[in-house]
Amino acid sequence: MMGLFWLLTLYCAMRARRSAQATGWTVASVIACGLGMASKESMATVPLIVLLYDRVFEFDSLGQAIQARGRLYAALAVTWVELVAFMLGHPRSTVGASSGMDVWNYLLNQFVMVVQYLRLTLWPRALVLDYGLPRAVAARDVLPHMAVVGSLLLATAVALVRWPRVGFLCAAFFLTLAPTTSVVPIASEVGAERRMYLPLAALAVLVVLAGRSAWNRLAAPTGKPSRSIALLGATAVAAILAALATRTIYRNAEYKSPLALWRTAVERRPNGRARAQLASELIAAGDHDEAMVQLREAVLDYPGARFALGTELFFEGKLDEALVQLRRLTAEPQYGNVVPAEELIGRILVSQGKLPEAATQFQRVLGMSPSNAAMHGFLADVLFAQRRFEEAISHYQVLLASQPGITSALGNMGAALASVGRLDEAIAAFQRVASLDPQSVNAQRNLAQAYLQQGNAHQAEVHAREAVRLAPRDPGAHDVLAVALASQQELDGRSDCGVPCDARAEPGRRSSAGRVGARAPSTEVSWQRGPHRQAQRLTERRGRSACEKIRRLNAEVAQHAEKSLGISPLRPSRSLRGT
Repeated sequence: MMGLFWLLTLYCAMRARRSAQATGWTVASVIACGLGMASKESMATVPLIVLLYDRVFEFDSLGQAIQARGRLYAALAVTWVELVAFMLGHPRSTVGASSGMDVWNYLLNQFVMVVQYLRLTLWPRALVLDYGLPRAVAARDVLPHMAVVGSLLLATAVALVRWPRVGFLCAAFFLTLAPTTSVVPIASEVGAERRMYLPLAALAVLVVLAGRSAWNRLAAPTGKPSRSIALLGATAVAAILAALATRTIYRNAEYKSPLALWRTAVERRPNGRARAQLASELIAAGDHDEAMVQLREAVLDYPGARFALGTELFFEGKLDEALVQLRRLTAEPQYGNVVPAEELIGRILVSQGKLPEAATQFQRVLGMSPSNAAMHGFLADVLFAQRRFEEAISHYQVLLASQPGITSALGNMGAALASVGRLDEAIAAFQRVASLDPQSVNAQRNLAQAYLQQGNAHQAEVHAREAVRLAPRDPGAHDVLAVALASQQELDGRSDCGVPCDARAEPGRRSSAGRVGARAPSTEVSWQRGPHRQAQRLTERRGRSACEKIRRLNAEVAQHAEKSLGISPLRPSRSLRGT
C-alpha cells in the first residue's frame, strides 16, 4: 500500500506541473503523500523524490523549482509531521534506537544486503524467504561489498551532474531503499527481498532506457537496424523473458509446500529463525527427530526458538532441560512468547509434583495476563490438588464463565463444592456434566456420592446403577452402588417391621403374649377369630417380604462390594461339581 501511495504522489505531482487543473492534482498529490505516511515509514523519501524530479526534468535550477512549486514542497514536507506523530504514538520496539541494535553493525550488514539485492535483480536465483537477524560483522569482513556500494554511490553523484536523467533513476533507487537499508536499524530482520519492490521500479526503467539507447545506436545512421540485428535483438529479448518466466515457475513451485519453502531458506541462508520455522513444519509432518536438530541449531543465533525447543523437550519428558530453555527465553522478553513460556514452566512444575511452585508460577502469569481464562483453569487444578478448595472454586468459576462447556473443570468444581459442604451447588455442577456428556461415568458416580452425602440413598442408587451400566467393570461405580444399597437396607429394615430380620417369628408361631410356641385359645368366637387371623397373616407376609428384600439387598451389596474390590465370586472346583 505504501508503494501505491508513493508512486501516486509522484504521478500527481508530475501531472500538476503540466495540467490545466494544477490545483486538483496538487491536492491529490498531498493527500496521497499523507496516506502513504500513515502506511509505512519508508514513505518519508517521497518529498525529496518530487523535488529531485522537478529539478532534473522540469527546472534548470533548484531555486527555480522552489520558487515555482514551493507550496507543493511545503505541503508534502508537512506530512513528515504526521509520520513523526505516528512513530511517537505507536513506536516499534524493533526499529530505530529503541531496538537496541548497534547502528554501525547494522550498516555493515546492509552493504552485504544491497549487493545481494542487485545480484538478484540481474538474475533472481536462490531467493530467500527469511534472511534472519543482523549478524555481528567487522568492517574488514565486508570490504568488497563496501567497495561495490561506494562505487555505485559515486557513479550516481557523477550521473546527476553529467547525465541527470540517469542520475535521477539511480538516486531514486538509493533513496527509496535508504529507510530500511542504511543507518536506521531494524532488529527483527537484516534484510528482506520485499524491500526491493519499489526500488526495483527505478532499476527496471533504467534497464529499459539502456536497451532503447542500445537499439538506437544499432539503428544509426539509417535509423533502422538491419534484418539480422532485429532478429538477434528479438531473440535475445525472448530468451530473457523465457528464462525469467522459468525462474518464476520454479519459485512458485517452492511455495506449494511450506516444508520445502523453509528448507530452501535454510539451505540458501542458514539462520536461526528459518531453522525454527523449518522445525515447526517438520513437527507438523511428524519428523520430531530432525526438528530437534534444527531447533538446537536455531537457538544459537535466534533466542526466540527457545520456546519451540522447550516445548519439544517437554513433550519428550526432558523436563529439566525444558525448564532451562524456557527460563532463558523469559529472561529475554524482546523475543516474544513470554506468557506461553511462563505457562509451560508452570505445567512442567506440575509434572514434577512441585505444586506450591506451580501455583506461584500460574499466579504470576495471571498477573501478566489477567484475562487468560485457561490460566485460571491451570491454577484451579493445582489448588484443587492441594485441597485448597475455596480458592480453586473461585478460579473454576472464572474459567467456566467464558468456557462453560469444559466438563473436566465442571467436575472438579463440583468435587470442590462437595468437599466444602456446598452439596446443592455440587449436584448442579455434576448434573451439568451429565447433560453435556451423557456417557460420563464420573458424572454419575459423583452424583451418587453427592446424594449419599445428602442422605438421599434412593437417588444415589439411581445414579450409581447408571454408572455401573455405563462401566460394568468400574470398581468405583460398584463401590458407590454397594454403599447406596446398604444405606437403603438400614432404612428399609427399620420401616418394614421395626426389628431385625433374624429376630422375627415364623408365621403362626407367636403367642398372644409374644412368645414362640403358644397357640391361640380354642374358645375364640369364629367372627372374632377370622379378622384376628387375617391381620396376623398380613403382618406375617409383610415380615417375610421385608426379610426377603433385605436378603436380596444383602446379596446385591456383597456382589457390588466384591466387584469394587476386584474380587471374583467363589465357585466350586471342577472336582467337586455334581457331588
